[in-house]
Amino acid sequence: MKRKVSSKLIIIVSLVAALAILVPVISGCFPGRPAPEVKPIKIAVTTGVTGGFSAHAVHHVRSAQMVVEEANARGGVLGRPVELVIFDVGDCSAGELIAARDALKAADVDVNFTMWWISAIASQYMLETGIPMIQQGWVSEDWDAAWEVKDQYPNFLFMNRDELGYGAPYFQALTNPELIPWEFPNKKAAILTAEGEYNARIAASWRGEAEKAGWEIILEETHPWFTTDYSPQMARIREEEPAIIFFNSSIAVEPIAAFSDFLEDPTNSLFALIWVIQQPEFKDTFGTDANGVIGTLPGVDFMATEYKGTNPQYMTHYEKGKAFNEAYIARYGETAGIAAHIAQDAFWAWAEAVERVGDSRDFDGVIKDMEEHYYVGITGRYGFDPEIKAGHYGPENIPITYYQMQDGEVQVMGLGAGRDVEIITPFQLPHWIE
Repeated sequence: MKRKVSSKLIIIVSLVAALAILVPVISGCFPGRPAPEVKPIKIAVTTGVTGGFSAHAVHHVRSAQMVVEEANARGGVLGRPVELVIFDVGDCSAGELIAARDALKAADVDVNFTMWWISAIASQYMLETGIPMIQQGWVSEDWDAAWEVKDQYPNFLFMNRDELGYGAPYFQALTNPELIPWEFPNKKAAILTAEGEYNARIAASWRGEAEKAGWEIILEETHPWFTTDYSPQMARIREEEPAIIFFNSSIAVEPIAAFSDFLEDPTNSLFALIWVIQQPEFKDTFGTDANGVIGTLPGVDFMATEYKGTNPQYMTHYEKGKAFNEAYIARYGETAGIAAHIAQDAFWAWAEAVERVGDSRDFDGVIKDMEEHYYVGITGRYGFDPEIKAGHYGPENIPITYYQMQDGEVQVMGLGAGRDVEIITPFQLPHWIE
């Protein structure tokens, strides 16, 4: 998806008053002389405002605007106002990345937040600025690219190891009898995967765990982005009747098309998606017809589900998430996407580190502090492993959330990791299974 460099590459969103914020003049000192201007702390958000993931980027940008407003209402960071600068990288073409990199460096920001759809090559462009980069998701191809230059550009962290939650742990959860108490009719699975290295690695991990457990993969096929005809794949699925259909894509139009075809003559199969189950397009298309569809997300997002458990950390995630969701809906009239939740956690984890270090320009010190302290936020308990530059996974750190469509809504079935899961909402047998 190549496109011209946006003429609106840099969008300045100043949440500081139009007039300079002034330090109060000490009574009796230099009467009538204006007080010195307080230099704001600048944070950047680099995302695809006009690209193929713009529907997700809007949540990223909105959340950043909200978090900066909240920070300023609290008195700023280190007593200084916070200013937000947004950089659009579109679809990450070379021209867009070069322009974004140069504009980012010229803006003299204190930190750069990016989202998971920023590609591996885009991450390296951003690291070349020397500005700390906190990427709000992680996939192994991004980590591979960043790790190669970690000694040259050490000031980066990834919020979580994104694809790990969609691979082996996902298969483990689907076959965990505590989470899904269903007697499988067979040990067959079909894997339908969108193109791209990210999806390929998810599929490989999921398949490897399935094969290790003695399952047969009766169909594994990769399709181009935005495919809407799955009739050949569904014909094979109806012939083999696998117990699990794993649809591995993050573009809503694809599972919508595939599930529509599946419902015309469904098999006794679990229909499992990745995080696309959260996208409102899927729920809005099917309503209660999607009851029984399963999905997952690395990280916590309770959505509309009420937490009634006893885990104090999960209660913290729930309470923070509920408060943010209510504020987001009140402001924008719709539910926040997961990009918005992670943007909140990324900022506050960074801001708390800056407050402890005492200097937003001590890049090494701030990154080191984030590696040494935990931050409990909406989506996880974040402590960053200096060896892999990413948040620790696991039930007590960044748990994996397992969802199911029930009564036309996305409900959290469980939180944990694979076999170690706390049940939140009991599994419901899909309506199409006899």
